[in-house]
Amino acid sequence: MKSGNSFFQLFFGVLIRPKRFLQIILKNNNNFYVWPMISVFSLTSSFNGSGTFLAQINALPIPFAFLMEVVLGTSQGFVFFLAMSWIFYLLGKLIGGKGTYKETMTAVAWGIIPPFSIGMLLNLIEVIPDWVKYLNGNRNMMALTPEPLFEWHTTLLVLDNLIFLWALILTLSTLSMVNKFNFGKWMLFFFMLFGILGLLFVGIQSYMAHKQTRELAQAEYEKGNEFLKQKKYKEAMWTYQGTEGLSKKIDVNLLNLAQKKEWICRAYLNDWTPSEGPRIADVRQIRPEIFSKFQAELSKITPVPQVSK
Repeated sequence: MKSGNSFFQLFFGVLIRPKRFLQIILKNNNNFYVWPMISVFSLTSSFNGSGTFLAQINALPIPFAFLMEVVLGTSQGFVFFLAMSWIFYLLGKLIGGKGTYKETMTAVAWGIIPPFSIGMLLNLIEVIPDWVKYLNGNRNMMALTPEPLFEWHTTLLVLDNLIFLWALILTLSTLSMVNKFNFGKWMLFFFMLFGILGLLFVGIQSYMAHKQTRELAQAEYEKGNEFLKQKKYKEAMWTYQGTEGLSKKIDVNLLNLAQKKEWICRAYLNDWTPSEGPRIADVRQIRPEIFSKFQAELSKITPVPQVSK
């Protein structure tokens, strides 16, 4: 390399002195290692979650579903970087920035990827056992909700937030440099960038919370189906009730399916006591609008004793 610095010297150097090392990168090549970095980062991050797309493709054979998860997750990473680069490029131009789109993409890649790589590798340690469970045939989406493997799990969560702040500062520094901002424009860009990233962060957190709740509800529903197949009607009924609580206002279709299965279990058990009580009440009278939807089917069911195993 012309600068005499290796890739790893630049990779770790930009964490501490972003402007100095980004100048070296841009002088060498304004697209220096950007695509390889984005490729590796996107590929690695596709393993680093709770199965982003598996809820939709889980019916496929496990090897193919795993491959699709990796391909779609990696593609998502590319789209993220391209979209973020365009947003920051247009934002910079709006206030008189001098950077080109390629320089902006380089600034984004070298500002975000080095710090996030540290946290991503630590988090990857936690999810590897869950992926092993999935590849060994455990399709339960709960298996892809990482469980704390270490006593310092909470420390990792704090570290993630610090890394996000670190990446924000580095990205702001690298973007300011390529756009040649003075102090006034630097401050304006900071507040605009912070506002956009804040909205993105809130939106992503809201989406992830919604997705995780839906996956938990789906897992509860599948668990209830297993109990129902085994004729464990009491356990199935309780599990479907948990599904209803999770899917309410999130997935109306899943809510309706869980309600139907719950009432089927009630019919087999001849148990019409509402879950919230009182024990002398009859859920058919308390919720006639739900009972009427399934009344015809429920009338065909003959109550049987609960099968305990």
